[in-house]
Amino acid sequence: MSVFIFIDPRFSLCDSSTFSAVFSVPANENLDALKQTLSGRNVIPATPLEIATNKKPGEFRDYEALQNRLEMMHDVVDGRLAGKLVAKTDDFWQVVRSYSGLQEQLAKALESVKVVRKNLKNVDELVCDQSKKILEVHEKYEQKKKLLAKLHDISCLREAQSTVQMMLSQGDYPKAIECIETSLDVLSKELNGVTCFRHLASQLRELYSVIGRMMNEDFASLIQKELGVKPEAGIMIQAEGELSAVLLGLMRMRKYTFISVLREEILEGVKSVMRHAIKTQILNSGVDLSEFDPSLTQLGEPVRRMKHTDFMTMVRKVMDEEFFFCKRLEALQDILLETADRARSNCLSVEDVIVERIEEAKIIHESDSEDDESVFSKSTSSGGFAGGSASSSTASATTLLSIEVRSEAFLRRVLPLIAEFGHQCVQHRITRLLIARAKNPAVTESTTPTQLSECICLVKEYQMKCEAEGWYSTQNQRVGGLGRAVNRLSMDYIEKLHNSRKTRIANVLDTELWKAGEVSASDQRMIDVAVETGVLRNANSLGREENEQSKTAKSQMQCATVGEEKFVVVGSSLIMLQVLADYCEAIAEMPLFAQDWNSRVVELLKVFNSRCCQLILGAGALQIVGLKTISVRNLALAGRSLELVCRFIPFVRDEMDRILPDDRKTLLRHFKQVENEYREHVAEIAAKLITVIDHYTSNCLSTWEVKGVIPSSEFQQICRHMLKFHNGLAGIMPKEQIEQLFRHVHENFKANLKERVDKIGVTPHDPLKYGYVTKDYMFYQQNMKNMESCRNLELENITDILDF
Repeated sequence: MSVFIFIDPRFSLCDSSTFSAVFSVPANENLDALKQTLSGRNVIPATPLEIATNKKPGEFRDYEALQNRLEMMHDVVDGRLAGKLVAKTDDFWQVVRSYSGLQEQLAKALESVKVVRKNLKNVDELVCDQSKKILEVHEKYEQKKKLLAKLHDISCLREAQSTVQMMLSQGDYPKAIECIETSLDVLSKELNGVTCFRHLASQLRELYSVIGRMMNEDFASLIQKELGVKPEAGIMIQAEGELSAVLLGLMRMRKYTFISVLREEILEGVKSVMRHAIKTQILNSGVDLSEFDPSLTQLGEPVRRMKHTDFMTMVRKVMDEEFFFCKRLEALQDILLETADRARSNCLSVEDVIVERIEEAKIIHESDSEDDESVFSKSTSSGGFAGGSASSSTASATTLLSIEVRSEAFLRRVLPLIAEFGHQCVQHRITRLLIARAKNPAVTESTTPTQLSECICLVKEYQMKCEAEGWYSTQNQRVGGLGRAVNRLSMDYIEKLHNSRKTRIANVLDTELWKAGEVSASDQRMIDVAVETGVLRNANSLGREENEQSKTAKSQMQCATVGEEKFVVVGSSLIMLQVLADYCEAIAEMPLFAQDWNSRVVELLKVFNSRCCQLILGAGALQIVGLKTISVRNLALAGRSLELVCRFIPFVRDEMDRILPDDRKTLLRHFKQVENEYREHVAEIAAKLITVIDHYTSNCLSTWEVKGVIPSSEFQQICRHMLKFHNGLAGIMPKEQIEQLFRHVHENFKANLKERVDKIGVTPHDPLKYGYVTKDYMFYQQNMKNMESCRNLELENITDILDF
């Protein structure tokens, strides 16, 4: 049947469409909602009335017909429901019977629950109540136990102050501090609010600060006593136990100001040890102290007046005393480190250790960063005592100890540096001692390279001892302030010696009259020894026997003999040799500064060479010393003087070669360059000599005319100039060099003669004039042969010269 519209979930008579579909006649009878089934087919009319109705579409249905249709639908639905109920009857009764069984099971379960509850009640009475009573008794016991402990704490706190006083009287600072800290901890945690102890905490804190001040004062007095007095033999630290107790108490209180006290006492100790050693040596040296304060509060001037041997003895004594002082600091450092370990193990938990490690890493990083910014790693010379520059990757002991210690991490950072800090202070004081003596110009002038080398060796010996003790943590500290001070002193000495020698050479050359100087026996002995041994040394450094031989020899000689060659030179060249000998001695005595000596001796050689050429070739001597003219003799003396100095340049080079390291051998090329410059200037002087005589001969030939006078006046004048030229060179230059010069002069003369003969038109076809020319030339040949140095000179005949 068509029940679809009635079982629609959206069915509502309030809806106009639904209302019209149910109560009004449809326009199409085949689409009547009351006649359609779910399959869409129309049902047969239920009554004839439904068929016979004459209702128009949209009008209300016939009531009776509508009633019949609805009743029919109702009957159909009832029938279908009944069929459904009949089909489900068995299932229904099965459910009814199951429900009855469930009721029986539920009744049995209720009975079981009652039994269980009864049993649980019995268990609660027999077990739980008894256990609860036991717990209550235990809690009461614990409460009474805590109460007893608090009463015990109260009893102990009543005697806390007296106990602390007793421990202080026994000098047991760590236990007294521990007692106060424990009492304060109990007051703040266990007995907080107890009325009778309301003032005890402030009293204990006051006592705590008093103990801190007492320990600081005791530490200062103990350190002054230890560092201010010489200990007994074999005992480095006398009051070790007492000092350990004070240090342990200070570290437990985390009061680290004692590091600042220790730093100041080390500085004062180093100063007092040095002053005592210096005063003792001053009194033993016999220095006249009448002009000084009897208390010797100012030691600078007495030190500068001491002899070198006494000063070296004093420096060695100071170094020995200060080394022993640093050994005592090392023993004190061991006590500090041991005490720090004890304090750390007693008062730090695992968490504290972790926190301290983090803080320590932070502090070390910060201090290293600061030190990297302020570190001074500049070398004082190119190849000196320090051996080059070095950089430090960690903060120095002086830098770290100048920072206020506020944590245990930083304390443990600086404690291992106590001995190193003391050594750095010692280096600083010794440095000041060496510099104080060098402030006197007279001392610097009188100091020899040997004496300075002795000072350098003494410093190296001291630093090797300190390095063996492990007082250097970095390469920069190994170089140290003392090494830099020796570098500075050495460089100052080198610079002053060089400037003085350069000034001396300049002054000697400026006052040189360019006359042959006399050679003293000591200078000749210096030259002889250099030729024999290959080592150039000054006469003052010769042995006693050699000096006596020099004294017995002729006091003055006219020339210097180098092997078999004789040199007639000016006095300034001999002084230059003496200066070179000074440099060779200095190079041998101070090999660490070979590079610095190398540059300066090369500079000095260049100065001598260039100044000689300025004065002679540049005619500077005319204005400076008032020479009327630069004669041939002056030129010859200048050339031979340069040759003599050039002859000894290889000696200086060999001296440098023995000292310079292999990687610096390239510096020796400068000596070769200087030697070449000397030879070039000697060649220029020789060319100048040739130019001078060429000038006279060419002038004479330019006015020469062939006349009846034999020999002509021009050729006579030429021969006089030649003779004068030869006599000016004779006795100064060796015959071989004079002959070589005259060979060049003769070649130039031939060229000039041929040019003049061609110009005046003389030929063999004019026998008279050609004979005059031949006679003049023969006169020239005869005069040339009469000169001693030109006897072996081959002179062509006039025909070969004129090519006729």
